Amino acid sequence: MGRISQDRRGSVGVNVILILMLVVFLGTIVLEFQRVMSVRDTLEYECQRAVNTALESAMRDDYRQDGVNIIDPALAEIQFHAYFTGFMGLNGSDGTYTCYNADGKLQYILLVDSLEIIAGEIGGAEPEIRAHFTAVIGNAFHNLLGADTVITVQVASRNDSIGGSG
Repeated sequence: MGRISQDRRGSVGVNVILILMLVVFLGTIVLEFQRVMSVRDTLEYECQRAVNTALESAMRDDYRQDGVNIIDPALAEIQFHAYFTGFMGLNGSDGTYTCYNADGKLQYILLVDSLEIIAGEIGGAEPEIRAHFTAVIGNAFHNLLGADTVITVQVASRNDSIGGSG
């Protein structure tokens, strides 16, 4: 310990600065990872809500008394896309939506890769909506950490809440 404190060449100061830089860099990576995971969780939740909202708003009531679930596929698709532009306030349409933060910087791009709507039928399949998304999450430290993060989200919603007329 005495030798380090008596080192007059300045290497102790350089070592401390390098260690501090390493700690700051690792902290930056951890914070960015946490931010990306938070955005991923939010996107997964909102995509699930979009599918649920589309399914519930497109339910047809004309067969409900007989215990049959049928949805209007065209209305379900309209409600699905309206959720992103209306409720979430995203920019875009036709399956490509962008989100900007308060500073006007791109936060993420959400792409609807596939949307499958099963209308349901009397005595057959229950109504169901399945969707597959790809999200490109903008990197807050793009110059430092490199490329953006790409994640996929798959969600589904099924309405089988009405039993038979028994």
